Amino acid sequence: MVTLLDRYSYFYKLLPLLLTGIEDDVPSIAVKSVAMFDAAGKLWEEENEQDIKDEKDFAAADPVYYGVLEGVTRPRLGCRILVTRNLSKILPGLLNDLNTCR
Repeated sequence: MVTLLDRYSYFYKLLPLLLTGIEDDVPSIAVKSVAMFDAAGKLWEEENEQDIKDEKDFAAADPVYYGVLEGVTRPRLGCRILVTRNLSKILPGLLNDLNTCR
């Protein structure tokens, strides 16, 4: 995801795979998915440093529920923004899949 030349066109297609991989039953897939998601978020932060400067400088404290479960950490800012910006492209397909499960 970080080496694709036109990666911004593919984020909405690859994010569901990464996000489901994070909760995979196979530990090696889950670890690799977390690492790839973090790398994509880090690269996005580096490429858009000026856009998120205020969000980084004046960041709010982490929500309290991130300290409750052991091993659960908050994703970096770039990861959260990637999901937020691509959610409108992912959500229609997700809702369609959920409706067919009835």
